[in-house]
Amino acid sequence: MIPKFERHLILSDPQQSPPAAFCDCCGGEIYACDPLWRVAGEIICEECFPGFTLRYFASCRKNGAQLLAQLAWEEQEREP
Repeated sequence: MIPKFERHLILSDPQQSPPAAFCDCCGGEIYACDPLWRVAGEIICEECFPGFTLRYFASCRKNGAQLLAQLAWEEQEREP
C-alpha cells in the first residue's frame, strides 16, 4: 500500500511520472516504485548497490591471517 502522502508521485502510466531521484553511481532514473538505498547521503539504485557496497566496505575486507594478526595486536594493546 502506498502511503497517502506519496500517491501524488505515481501516475496511472508510470512512464509519464517524473523520476523520484537519480542514482549517484550511474545517474540512472529512479521512479517512485523502484527500490533504492540511501547510504551516507548517496542515493543508490538496485543495479548499482552490489558494486557500491563492495567499494564502500573495501577498507573492511581482510583475509583470515590479517584478522588473526589484528586480533592479536588488539589483545596486546589491552594488556597493562
